[in-house]
Amino acid sequence: MLSCYAETIKAVEITLPIYYKPIVKFVCDLAQMEIGTASDATQIKNYYVLTLLMAGIIDDIEDSINEILRAAELPISVIIIKVGDGANADNDSLKLFDNSKQIFDRCERVFIEMIDFSQYKSKPGANKFEESKG
Repeated sequence: MLSCYAETIKAVEITLPIYYKPIVKFVCDLAQMEIGTASDATQIKNYYVLTLLMAGIIDDIEDSINEILRAAELPISVIIIKVGDGANADNDSLKLFDNSKQIFDRCERVFIEMIDFSQYKSKPGANKFEESKG
C-alpha cells in the first residue's frame, strides 16, 4: 500500500485546503441510509471500513472529528494512518491523534484505529505485501 501511495502522490497535485469531513460524511450517510431501510439490525448487509491517509494539515479538523464521532453509532470502522514525518507543530494529524484519543476512547465500541505509520515502516515484515507481489 505504501508504494502505491508513494507512486500516486507523485502523479497528483495536492491543493489546499484539505477537508476530510466530506468523505467521512459520505460514508456515514451511506451507512445511515442502509440502517434507515432495515427493519432490524440483522437486515444490515454492509459494514464499511474507511481508511484515511493523513500527511499533515487538516483544514476542517473539528468538523472532521465530529463527523468521525458520528461513525460510532453506524456500521463503520475508521482507520487513520498518519504518513510522513510530521514532527512539526503545524501537523494537524498529530493534533487529531493527541486531541481526539480521549474522546474516541469514551465511545461504547472501538470503531477507530489511529496508526502512526512511522512506527511500523522500518520493522521487519512491514513490506510483506510488496515482497509477495514479486
